[in-house]
Amino acid sequence: YSASKFALEALTDALRMELQPWGIQVSIIEPGAIATPIWEKSAKAAEGLEMSVSEEAKALYGEAVIRIREAITQAAQRAIPPEAVVRAVHHALTAAHPRTRYLVGTDAKLRAWMVKWLPDRVQDKLLLWALKYPREGSV
Repeated sequence: YSASKFALEALTDALRMELQPWGIQVSIIEPGAIATPIWEKSAKAAEGLEMSVSEEAKALYGEAVIRIREAITQAAQRAIPPEAVVRAVHHALTAAHPRTRYLVGTDAKLRAWMVKWLPDRVQDKLLLWALKYPREGSV
């Protein structure tokens, strides 16, 4: 999921540069947690996957999976309405000078701030702490 998000960002950046000579504006909408059926669908898919993994995989990844599921549940609870994304898309399509990036939701803005101002290792530690993810040597 994260890899595809980064790929879309890179594609958008490249298109913005390539289409600039023709005056074509390119923007990316970067939403955080949005209240859509994806939360329920992914929870069901995760349950199915968990049933099919080996005991060894459960031993290795069990605690991490629990922490990620908790984080997903919390994200789903604070997800904002889809209309927030609709407003950003509308602005990008109708503004004379649209922004290159539309960050939708507090979590998207916080993540962008972290990427801009914090070194990668600090970001990693903050995210692992927030997730209560297993620490090195605890597995």
